[in-house]
Amino acid sequence: YFLSGVFWSYLYQTLLLFYADAILFSEHVVGAFSDLIYFSFITMTTLGYGDIMPISRMAKNMAVLEAVWGQTYLAVLVARLVGLHLSGSGRFD
Repeated sequence: YFLSGVFWSYLYQTLLLFYADAILFSEHVVGAFSDLIYFSFITMTTLGYGDIMPISRMAKNMAVLEAVWGQTYLAVLVARLVGLHLSGSGRFD
């Protein structure tokens, strides 16, 4: 999950290299790589504080994909853990 968030941060940084105004940073946010990591994890967990916002169509699409990825990852992880727990408890015998 952590590596996924960092990966998305690099994708956002790459996007900003080509489209500098693709992501809107509030006046309190500098726009450093650490802010992109923050934005990535806020997006992946679908918190969305609103201090950093995707503006371009590409940035919005990336944010949606990251949010879907983050929720899907957690759902699959929880389902897998529950499945392992139930199979170990003998309830499927």
